[in-house]
Amino acid sequence: MICHDEIGDAARWAFSAAPRRESGRPALSTWPLETLRNLRPGRVYSHEEFSDARDGAHEPRHARAVRVAKTEGWSAWLTVFRATDDFSAADSALLSSLAPHVQIALENFALLERERMRATFMEHALASAGISWRLHDRAGCVLAQGSVTWPCAPAADEAHTLAQFGANQPRRGDAKLFCGADAEFAALPLSAPAIASTARVGTLTRTHHPLGANQARYFERKYSLSPKEARLAIAVANGKNLAEAASELGLTLETARNYSKRIYGKTGARGLPDLVRIVLSSLVAHVDVDCLSTNFSPSMQSENAIEELEA
Repeated sequence: MICHDEIGDAARWAFSAAPRRESGRPALSTWPLETLRNLRPGRVYSHEEFSDARDGAHEPRHARAVRVAKTEGWSAWLTVFRATDDFSAADSALLSSLAPHVQIALENFALLERERMRATFMEHALASAGISWRLHDRAGCVLAQGSVTWPCAPAADEAHTLAQFGANQPRRGDAKLFCGADAEFAALPLSAPAIASTARVGTLTRTHHPLGANQARYFERKYSLSPKEARLAIAVANGKNLAEAASELGLTLETARNYSKRIYGKTGARGLPDLVRIVLSSLVAHVDVDCLSTNFSPSMQSENAIEELEA
């Protein structure tokens, strides 16, 4: 059987269990992919119907193929090959009877693949935001956790507290914030499980990381800031006052004040607190990813270079 997903006009082979000849080349190469894609679902085709499309240099000579109906962008074919003795009508009937079962398997495969991609994306998104997650059973014990390490050891009564939270049968969407000596986390109820041993409560917490070079590049591009202006804005957003930020960047306090006035003009900030709000309300402040490059105009590049030289 062969199976592939289609993205536009391109096809990517996802699974192949075709028999191989002694030469090591798959017998499936007898029929081009484009030919297989034009088959009518459910009908069994013989090798004679592809005499023009077949590559005569490759055997086997006898083959049958049936296309399974397309499912959510996935296509599959059942194919059988023989070097000698043609297939009988009973063989074709058997192949045809197998197609509906393969269709069910393909639908399940497409569903699992979609859920796998969703889970992979969500895990990557949470990790990029520095968010740790855990799933807990009805006793409050941890069943699973994400790739970001939980920032602290569980409190002695944490499992009991979460078990009580789940036992109260909170409505889906209700969340409770737990504040401890070392960390705080949010508990979210999950849908009532069909199996008692599955997760009942999910917990989330976030590890704070100072803003850095990625965020500075983003604000440099978005607001046409010079590199040092962007770094000054990031330092202030990280909690430093103007004098501390100037010292960190090797600037005099007077230069930092001049930079801050330029930053206010370019970002529309009404002062230092408003600048911090603008920085921290941006998505890039919470997701640590490298920003996409943008094309600067020559005039913008020259202006930034002049500002750096003047400093």
